[in-house]
Amino acid sequence: MSKQHHEISKQVALTIRRKRENLNFSQEYMAAKLDIAQSTYHEMESGKSSITIDRLAAICQIFDISVNGILEDIPIESIPY
Repeated sequence: MSKQHHEISKQVALTIRRKRENLNFSQEYMAAKLDIAQSTYHEMESGKSSITIDRLAAICQIFDISVNGILEDIPIESIPY
């Protein structure tokens, strides 16, 4: 994985965590809605495993936002070129 790809993945995971916390959703709740183990969800949200586009779309559906709602919150200056 390139440094840029890794940084983008990390920023997506961080943004998902912030949005989840703002909605007062637990990791257990998210894991149940996604039909995955809580430990798997934790690994995604902590950046230890990648989030697929399909999984990102499912998370956004739970949050009732578009995928752009996640991506637009990533500060562009945090992505190395």
